[in-house]
Amino acid sequence: MRLVVFIALVFISSISAGLYGVLYDQWSYSISPEFFERLRFPSDGYHFSEKVHPRLKAAYAGWTHTWQIGFVLGGILALAGLMHHNIRRMFSATLIAFFISLVMAFIFGMVGLYMGGTSNGGDDVYIALPPDLKNPRHFMMVQNMQNFSYVGALAGIFVGLLYQLYQRNKDRKLHLHKHHEE
Repeated sequence: MRLVVFIALVFISSISAGLYGVLYDQWSYSISPEFFERLRFPSDGYHFSEKVHPRLKAAYAGWTHTWQIGFVLGGILALAGLMHHNIRRMFSATLIAFFISLVMAFIFGMVGLYMGGTSNGGDDVYIALPPDLKNPRHFMMVQNMQNFSYVGALAGIFVGLLYQLYQRNKDRKLHLHKHHEE
């Protein structure tokens, strides 16, 4: 039964991350369509028909970039979830740990968005921007937002693992306390 729960957790994590990526890239596209048109679509090798609406392209990019990360995150956290004493706790603690990592990815992304917006586009720019951008500040905001989000997901793995350890230790103490009272 643990294997079924493990597979379900990885599946839920992949789908949740993919949907998160779709929404995140829709918002990112609203801030800087140029980021997608000048960097994301060409660098990822997406060859869309001109008839495909840019929002659908952004949704596809968001899905393809994040479902895989959800698969890896879900796999790592579900493996850690095997430490719990029963499958109900394994499921709940792992799911919460995964959503902690999503929240951290979002928070880090917001930090990146802010930092990209504070750049003046001059000497402090540490990336080579494509030439002739209509709005380089918004481009930098989205680029930072995207990059920081990945760092946040990575940090979220560690926080999620710590959460799972905390839950396991809490359950052990509760179990020992019950045993001691009897």
